[in-house]
Amino acid sequence: WVMIFCSTCLSYAVSFTPEYFWVAMPFALVPQLVAAHFLRRLISQKHRLIESMANFDVDKAECREEFDRKFVMTAIDAWYGSREAFNQYVQGPVRDELLQKRSTQIPSAYFLLLIAAVSAPSFEVFIGFCLDGFPADVLWIRVLSKQIGFFFASQMVTLKILLYLCDRFAMPPSIPHLRAFPRVGGLCDFLQTVLIYLSYIVVDLGSYAVCRRSQGHVWSAALYCSVMLFWAGLLHGCCRRRCV
Repeated sequence: WVMIFCSTCLSYAVSFTPEYFWVAMPFALVPQLVAAHFLRRLISQKHRLIESMANFDVDKAECREEFDRKFVMTAIDAWYGSREAFNQYVQGPVRDELLQKRSTQIPSAYFLLLIAAVSAPSFEVFIGFCLDGFPADVLWIRVLSKQIGFFFASQMVTLKILLYLCDRFAMPPSIPHLRAFPRVGGLCDFLQTVLIYLSYIVVDLGSYAVCRRSQGHVWSAALYCSVMLFWAGLLHGCCRRRCV
């Protein structure tokens, strides 16, 4: 949330220099690159944990206090009959259930929380338009194209795409020849995040370009708004069905 808020502040600062807008905007969104890389690292750790469960062995577990370890082992023997039976349960049913839900899903309510950081400044501008007595058609265009179309629906779509790419390509690139060079491997991992970020930027800025083009008439703003709401509902509806 903090990274997205920083990107929002930088984006609004860039918007005051229209002649450099399309050049400076990708750099204004760099804090989201940091957030995407951090997200990839967390998701990759989750994937590694699930994969390591195939060789789970409770006897290798360690506790800070020996008393705690004996207490846990005694409880496992009492509940599962033996430690081997517990190992098989973790390696089998538990791991299989996690593999079925391996893709990372975030409730739509959390996306709305992220969008609040993006849409709040634009909503303030809209309130200013209302207080200044702008014509009704101008206000409708602003609501349909920017407030609902771009800052709500489009952000729901692009952030969902960013999450999917971070989850789909969470694991660092596997290049056997680079295993002896950890720094080079780390650089390749970061470059993979950069490619994900660039894909997100293309979609986000492309949507913004269409948003700006749609502001000529109320009907074009309504069309853009409807299309983005359709995609937002489709993507998050699929997510909700997977989570059930």
